[in-house]
Amino acid sequence: MVWSRYGTFEWSRRGNPFSLCRNQYDSGPYSANAVTFDKSSTFLAVASDEGVVKLFNDTTNKLEHTLKGHEDAVQDVAFDFNSKMIVSCGSDSTFRIWQ
Repeated sequence: MVWSRYGTFEWSRRGNPFSLCRNQYDSGPYSANAVTFDKSSTFLAVASDEGVVKLFNDTTNKLEHTLKGHEDAVQDVAFDFNSKMIVSCGSDSTFRIWQ
């Protein structure tokens, strides 16, 4: 699956074991710049051009939290080893650690 400012698209190739789309999320009118799962594969963090990190529950397919604080696009996002914290870096020349 690929997110872009033009919408969400499913990606597949013949013979690819990942050709079936399991879940689909809408990043809204803003591009998603990076996505990552936590260690348990329960939560999906999405870095957005909107300047926020969206945290989705992949079990319920619902948006759980929107982490606000960056003043410009969020370029990357990652969970720590224990999935207790999230670090994000933005075009506003800052990185933030979320608990």
